[in-house]
Amino acid sequence: MPVQFKKQRLDIPKGAGRKRLRGTFKFDSKVVSSVLVLSGFKLNFRKKDHHIDEIEIEPVNVSVIPPRDTEVNFEVNCRYEDKDANDSWDGYVDITVIAEVEGNLVPFGTLYLAPTAQ
Repeated sequence: MPVQFKKQRLDIPKGAGRKRLRGTFKFDSKVVSSVLVLSGFKLNFRKKDHHIDEIEIEPVNVSVIPPRDTEVNFEVNCRYEDKDANDSWDGYVDITVIAEVEGNLVPFGTLYLAPTAQ
């Protein structure tokens, strides 16, 4: 079965504490299986320099949505804290989904030539 890759950027809103982001990937074909990959991120305290105590970016709760099974919903837990865990921060995460989908794609490296006029 064919494999498709899609990437999405989720903005992390300003504020303190742990945050949970939600997103959806939409496909034209039925999704048979999928996996999420963290493909980039930026985290930023809104004010002065801080000593970082904990960083967390964890893609969780991946699910394919019936009845058509063409959407992959997901959540990402995010945390960026110093010892007090009370400072405002923001940023973004880039998530890539790798999905096995139903359908027929031209195999990689295969070349099809159109017939020439006689």
